[in-house]
Amino acid sequence: MLYLVAGLIVMEKNCVICNKIFTPTKYRPQAQEVCSDPVCQHKRQLENMKRWRRNNPHYFRQDEIRGVYWRELYRRRIRRWRKEHPEYFKKYRDRYKAQHREYMREYMRRYRNVKKRMLQQAEPQPPISDILS
Repeated sequence: MLYLVAGLIVMEKNCVICNKIFTPTKYRPQAQEVCSDPVCQHKRQLENMKRWRRNNPHYFRQDEIRGVYWRELYRRRIRRWRKEHPEYFKKYRDRYKAQHREYMREYMRRYRNVKKRMLQQAEPQPPISDILS
């Protein structure tokens, strides 16, 4: 069936993952191959990541490829920059102090809640004296 979407005539398509009929989005109707179902979108993203990793096998190994000499040079460069700009991190911390404090409060709140849940779910252990006797 044909539709008019954003001034373009668009035909319904079959999703390449679930094979259901769908109407493509108005933004890129010719290129869309997957329906908007979250499961299909997730599978599409996984396939795209696999393809990208297959085409770029050394992307995440740049530091290993560059070698020990490059890493040492990089460390020296960072140390030199930090010595030349000692006030940078102090100013940064002062500028974002309130945001960092709020972040840490929320982080610790979540951490304590997770810890509490784990303790509640854990089975109570018998006293060691009961085990030994």
